[in-house]
Order: sequence, then C-alpha cells, then structure tokens
Amino acid sequence: MADDSERDSERTTIVTSDGDGGGSAAIVLVVVVLIVILLAALFFGGAFNRGEERELNVDINTPDVNVIVPQTQVPVVTVPEVQVPSNVNVNVATPPTELPEENLSNTGTAVTNSG
Repeated sequence: MADDSERDSERTTIVTSDGDGGGSAAIVLVVVVLIVILLAALFFGGAFNRGEERELNVDINTPDVNVIVPQTQVPVVTVPEVQVPSNVNVNVATPPTELPEENLSNTGTAVTNSG
C-alpha cells in the first residue's frame, strides 16, 4: 500500500484584489493628450516662428463700389380725434405721495422660522 504523505498534491494560491489598480494608465494617457493639444495650439498659433515677419501684403485691385440709395418718402400719420361719451370717466387718478397711516401689510401674521 502507498504512503499517504507521498501522494502528489496540488498547491493553490488565492489572489485577492480590491479592484484599485487600473487608473494610472488612463491618467498618463490624459496627460499625454493634453500636452499634445497644448503643443499643437502653440505650433499653429505661431509661437515657434518668432523670427519670421508676420505681415501679409496682398495687393488686389478692386473696383470702386458706388451704392445709390433711393429717396424714400415717409407718409405722415394723423390720429383722428376720438369722441368720448359723456357717461365714461376718463380722469386718471395719481397715486398718493405718502403711505397710509394704517398698516395694510400682513406683517402681523407673518410666519417665521425662529422656533
């Protein structure tokens, strides 16, 4: 009979992870993309061409343009006089310059949050 201590056994290794180990590659990628965008903006903005003359001299012979605006006549608008019937009151009352002596606001019944 074979000895149990000499049997082939399989060893198992258990690896546990909390899932916090894949974000650094994304951060590096974002930083590299931002640097490329910054360099492209500087290059196309002309930051690297400091010694060159930047004046653009284009000599184009264009004809003179004369625009003739026609004279316009604005008609005169007349408003007809309106006859108000005698039973209609058209007097406009002006508001008083001072506040009334009695308090007409609802501050006496105002609800506050002060417990």
